[in-house]
Amino acid sequence: MTNTKNDIFGENPYNYYLQVIESLPLGILVFNAEGKITFVNNNFLEFCAFHNLEINPSNTINLFKEDLFPGNNLTEYFQRLKDG
Repeated sequence: MTNTKNDIFGENPYNYYLQVIESLPLGILVFNAEGKITFVNNNFLEFCAFHNLEINPSNTINLFKEDLFPGNNLTEYFQRLKDG
């Protein structure tokens, strides 16, 4: 028996990938080339709550300009990632 794409993903493949991302035991933060956050999964939000960080994809945090996790100097690493 062969599974079709619709059997595996349902009508909306995005839902399948979202379910996979949300089920991972990792905090995932996605940002675009300008440094704006475009997605965070629930585990990342729980991590932020644990560390008293307020974050959501609709805010205007820029990872290239603002240190999201003070004391870790991640802005430098993000800038290096952007520069290649």
